[in-house]
Amino acid sequence: MTYTQEKRITQKTVKDMGFTDKLIAELLPEPQLVNNPHYRKAAKMKLWKLSDVENAMNNPAFQESLKKRKKYKEAAEKGVVTKKAHLKDETDKFLESIKIEHLDIGLIREYALKAKQNWYDDNFCVLSNVDYKTTDNADEDTVTRWTVNYIRHRMTTYDEQLYHMKGRVGKKDMYREIHNHILDKIANVYPELAEECERQKIWGYDS
Repeated sequence: MTYTQEKRITQKTVKDMGFTDKLIAELLPEPQLVNNPHYRKAAKMKLWKLSDVENAMNNPAFQESLKKRKKYKEAAEKGVVTKKAHLKDETDKFLESIKIEHLDIGLIREYALKAKQNWYDDNFCVLSNVDYKTTDNADEDTVTRWTVNYIRHRMTTYDEQLYHMKGRVGKKDMYREIHNHILDKIANVYPELAEECERQKIWGYDS
């Protein structure tokens, strides 16, 4: 096989095989530069002979680099598992602590409507080009949704817990668990809201 016929591979492929920029500079010869076949104005592609890359992979420096990265990856994966486990433990304790107070459902609805109207007033009435919004004409399904959300946000420490979880590993899975668990507790204390709680577990209504 002649020099020009030998298979050559791109920089991306070389890096996929485990080479870093440092290892490429230390262990591989200068690459062949060729025009990008897809983008004529792009920077030239770097190509290496496959045999040169394979030979470099037997170099002790490359092997040692692979071992170090493997150890780092295993440590990182272990760290992720540990962090997820810690968050799961905290979440379980939080869910055990949640107590939903039973109040007259009519009173809860009034609180929910007032809270929603206050939100409208704070967010819309200050804008001169937005029509005034009111809860007066809300249908029953909407009021029920607001009532469930009021209980979740105002009668539990749900929001505080989510804030505490911000940026932590495993937050997404724990958010869903917290969300659904609290909805189940609401449904248990307020059976008349059970259907809406189940719907929110599926669709995630939160407005």
